[in-house]
Amino acid sequence: MQEELKNIIEKSNLSQEQKNLWFEVIEYFTEDQISALLEVLKESPQSLNFLTENLEKKKEAFITRDKKLKEEILKGEKEYLQQNF
Repeated sequence: MQEELKNIIEKSNLSQEQKNLWFEVIEYFTEDQISALLEVLKESPQSLNFLTENLEKKKEAFITRDKKLKEEILKGEKEYLQQNF
């Protein structure tokens, strides 16, 4: 399953930097997480763009320890899920 997810990301229109971020993070995903992500991407391929932007924001929030940014990320995730799923 991990290879299937990597193939989807590789074939996407993401920048190489964004793809590399995903490839790094995927190594820490469980099979259940990969399966859930594959299901979302098969149902809604455009979700990869939102998820990538979200992942980049989470990385920034982690590095900077910005609590406000963390709250904004969670709010954005909730809104996205409510609108799209």
